[in-house]
Amino acid sequence: MLSTNALGRYAITMTAKPIMPVEFTAGMDEAHAKMVGYIRTGISARPSSRPIMPKTKFKIYIAVQKGDPVDFSKYRHTGIWCVPEDGSSHYYYHVKGLTGEFIFERRKNFDPTASRTFAKRVKVGTTRHSLTPSELAIQMESVPVANNDPEFNCQQWVDYALRALCHANYLTAEQYSAGLNEMLDAAMEAKDESSAY
Repeated sequence: MLSTNALGRYAITMTAKPIMPVEFTAGMDEAHAKMVGYIRTGISARPSSRPIMPKTKFKIYIAVQKGDPVDFSKYRHTGIWCVPEDGSSHYYYHVKGLTGEFIFERRKNFDPTASRTFAKRVKVGTTRHSLTPSELAIQMESVPVANNDPEFNCQQWVDYALRALCHANYLTAEQYSAGLNEMLDAAMEAKDESSAY
């Protein structure tokens, strides 16, 4: 007997037992017909245990952290915090490390506003279209980490990441521009900046 789980997914497994052929009927859809073909060749179908990730819109924020141990604008750390509208897991994306040695990091259910160095949360906007957490991760992982550029830092990575979301039509050009400008303003609010001159 052919069965599916609540999400309509099939898992294909080999079986050593002979299986009775299933009669083809006029009412079969293409997926069912394919499964019949598998059954006739000695492969059976059973429900998949891997759930399909639902799509949702994400609220996109830039989290700005104070420089540590010195709070200069160029040392302020930034990352992108993605909070889903459906209340499921949220994600924080950033690059960390030293100049020329930055690495990309994805943190699930990390709240940057709870950090002791938290300075400001910049609201960029809500994605124009729904996407799965995996699709979001693919977008963020595709953003270059330009370790060959001595001027590259986490703030530039956030710029590139917002551009990637804009080019993929998840954010508008206005959201990108406003979010980036507010991030730069937040970086310039570094408390040790004025006392250094």
